[in-house]
Amino acid sequence: MLTAHDAFGYFGRDYGFEVLGVQGISTQSQASLNRIGELVNLLVARGITAVFVESSVSDRSMRALIEGAAARGHQVAVGGELFSDAMGSEGTYEGTYLGMLDHNITTIANALGADVPARGMDGKLSAGL
Repeated sequence: MLTAHDAFGYFGRDYGFEVLGVQGISTQSQASLNRIGELVNLLVARGITAVFVESSVSDRSMRALIEGAAARGHQVAVGGELFSDAMGSEGTYEGTYLGMLDHNITTIANALGADVPARGMDGKLSAGL
């Protein structure tokens, strides 16, 4: 799973995913051209077709990955936006811890090809997939 920064290491560890972040742990740092090139090579070599943007991080690096892969003839799309260092809007289901997890897990599973309920595990997600 490729995201903007390494906020999902816990997820990978607990659910058996390799998680790579463009920027490392910091949301303030910028990815180097070398790092972008390495990750484009990885996307192409592994046939990865989805990357994930994060609600608290600019999507500029992720767009660069998508464009770099396209230049090599490999199509990659944004699999969805994940909540990383924040939850959804206050007063919404996604603004709760359970809702944030439901949103992230449903978004990831959908982008990776699983059959998921469009409005999450309890049908409470505000935006269907």
